[in-house]
Amino acid sequence: MIRYIYICIFIVLSFISKTQNLIQNGSFENYHTPINWNLWGGDFIGYYSNPPDTVMVDWKAINSPDYFNSACTHTYSGVPLNRFGSCYSKSGNNYVGIGMYTSDNEYKEYIYQQLSVPLQSGTMYCLNFYISRADRITYAIKNIGAFFSNNIQSVGSSGFINTIPQVLNQNGFIIDTTNWIQVQGCFIANGGEQYITIGNFNSNSNTDTL
Repeated sequence: MIRYIYICIFIVLSFISKTQNLIQNGSFENYHTPINWNLWGGDFIGYYSNPPDTVMVDWKAINSPDYFNSACTHTYSGVPLNRFGSCYSKSGNNYVGIGMYTSDNEYKEYIYQQLSVPLQSGTMYCLNFYISRADRITYAIKNIGAFFSNNIQSVGSSGFINTIPQVLNQNGFIIDTTNWIQVQGCFIANGGEQYITIGNFNSNSNTDTL
């Protein structure tokens, strides 16, 4: 079973001494609406348009995370009601759902984007984002983080991205299905990092479940 964690977000990445946000479309408010997208929704790619169109602006998917939008009339991917329960957004009208753990294989989902500018070597950056557990999912995890890299990441044959994120959830198990829990952290960049990827970067054996 896939353990879904809703990701909101107002996502903010900034210099420690400045307020410039390097994350684009941090609350998922900007999107394209392909023809007939509301017949199903959820996908980052509108497969029902011809040719297929990208639903999300700035964000891209690894495997198949879901996009939940208040403008979607189908209950699969609406806000607040959708196939994973009921949840209002933290900021704006929309959020993203990411599959963090599947009990019978290593399949995991991620979202990523290219930052507005690459990170500078020796500079400290701080990231904030909010997460909430889907209330139709019976398990919770705590292994969620954000990885900053020079290149686009790939799950390869393993089904997940095996790396150490610079920002990691420190709140323990994400069990709250009503409130949004803040994940935050600061780190010093090596320089040249230009992509942020969010998800679970652990194998199943290294993922704690509750």
